[in-house]
Amino acid sequence: MPAHQLPPRTAAVLCPDWPVLAALAEAELPAAAPAAILHDRRIAALSTAARQAGVRIGMRQRDAQALCPQLRLLPADSGRDARLFEQVIAAVEDHAAGVQVLRPGLCVFTASGPARYSGSEEKLAEQLVDHIATVTGFEAFVGFAEGVFAAALAAARPMVVPIGGTPQFLADVNVSVLGDAELVSVLQRCGIYRLGQLAELPERSVITRFGAPGTVAYRLATARQETPIVARAPEQEIQEHITLDPPADRIAVATAAVHTLAEKFTAALGERGWVCTVLRIDAATENDVLSRTWRADEIFTPAQIAARLRWQLEAWLTSVRKPESGVHQLRLIAEQVSAAGRMQLGLWGGKGEAEHRARQAIDRAQDLLGVHAVTVATSTGGRLPKAQTLHLPWRDEQQVKTDDAPWPDNVPAPIATPPSPVPVVLLDAHRQEVHIRARHALSAPPVTVERENSATVTNWAGPWPLHERWWEPEQEHRGAWLQIVVAHSPGYESALLLFYDTKRWWLVGSYD
Repeated sequence: MPAHQLPPRTAAVLCPDWPVLAALAEAELPAAAPAAILHDRRIAALSTAARQAGVRIGMRQRDAQALCPQLRLLPADSGRDARLFEQVIAAVEDHAAGVQVLRPGLCVFTASGPARYSGSEEKLAEQLVDHIATVTGFEAFVGFAEGVFAAALAAARPMVVPIGGTPQFLADVNVSVLGDAELVSVLQRCGIYRLGQLAELPERSVITRFGAPGTVAYRLATARQETPIVARAPEQEIQEHITLDPPADRIAVATAAVHTLAEKFTAALGERGWVCTVLRIDAATENDVLSRTWRADEIFTPAQIAARLRWQLEAWLTSVRKPESGVHQLRLIAEQVSAAGRMQLGLWGGKGEAEHRARQAIDRAQDLLGVHAVTVATSTGGRLPKAQTLHLPWRDEQQVKTDDAPWPDNVPAPIATPPSPVPVVLLDAHRQEVHIRARHALSAPPVTVERENSATVTNWAGPWPLHERWWEPEQEHRGAWLQIVVAHSPGYESALLLFYDTKRWWLVGSYD
């Protein structure tokens, strides 16, 4: 691709494993300590020392601690991550202007001017790494390439991609970096595993086959980016402000104002048919105006706007460069917008208005009730049905990999499972309770199962014994599976999955 078609040279500053580094810094623990962020009893992020000990993202808490007994488990806190990253951004701004934050731990800026001033991109990278380490004590990686997407990937190496060499750099990158799990799965089933393979396809064929997500992915794979850092502002300035009286000197005072301003700003965008992709946050004090720009991967939802405004205000009010006077005005400005009707479509259709409203409602509920109050069920590994489903927070950035490994002593998962096991009574022909004997055999053939009412057992299979965690006496678990077919009425039967535990039967699922 000719150099003039490439996005501008971009620098990305990445603090690897940032949630862990921020948590360790807040807890005043050494950065080299083996540590991990624990979320829903799973490892969501980890330090280098923990990774070297064999701990992996998505691993269960107990398994991680068995591999690394010294592992320090720390809570997830997006506000803390953003608050502490502010000092890294301030250090970057000592060398470059126009810094944009993609997420806590990663920021970007246009590289041409600062690189010329420093003498080269390599010298600028060295200066940034040394300055960040000196001022903040954090380790940082710097990468250079054409465009935000490629620069962020280069920072993870870290490396300076030669000018004009971004398409060649991207060619060997796995398509999993695109982040769209559905699209990545389809691409891999089509035999496309590298961005270079995607870039070699005719653009029209990609658009026809994969729709809008494929179009975005194709532009990234070919080093063409829809939203460069230097973007044209909307024709009519879209901004909203709110006055704080009295001025806020701590985040608790401004919480209500943050939500009100985010709602006003979102409404103003909606009236014009826009969504925001680059957001500037201004905070006016008596003597100064603080400003920070945030950049979205796709678009900013109302909940994301409120969260970033809250994070940024808290960062300013708690940093070492805290303003001398309180913040008396907050302002949101849309630096870059996109037509709401041009939102990225789903793989097999569009994200319609109804779905968009539903997502907004869920985002709002999560923002009001807390990150862990709104969850999405995700399939995972396990023997018991309740262990095969993991509830993750809505829009959780840390994705837990599905466990596709075989599970010995497992049975086919039921279609439906009750929220908790339901006790049932299994009877034989003499109305005696059926139990599991020492050799894992039934005491008698089952004839009737009683729950709220009785049903006749017409067929059964099993039992299959289960013996878990026998090496840990306190966690040892014994039981047995049994599948039965019951007749509820003439011509209507259903299959149930029972589990025998603590000398009684439990209904754990159905195959209706």
